[in-house]
Amino acid sequence: MLPQQSDLVVYEEESPLRRVSEFLRISKGGGNFAIWSDQGIVFSSRDNSDPNRNGRKYWVVVRQGEPETVADNLVNSY
Repeated sequence: MLPQQSDLVVYEEESPLRRVSEFLRISKGGGNFAIWSDQGIVFSSRDNSDPNRNGRKYWVVVRQGEPETVADNLVNSY
């Protein structure tokens, strides 16, 4: 089960991606992400390059419990 949207942030290197809900915004790229119950976390790189080949690190921060408690989870893009 995925966390609530407000509890999750996707990063490209050190920069957070923007959370959106529309497929069109994800498919156009530009550093957006969405959480869909049937597909999980879907995202695009900031420069529209292939995240599987651009050499950048993508990771997720999930806030759990108190605001100062943060769990970092690496997202593999394959």
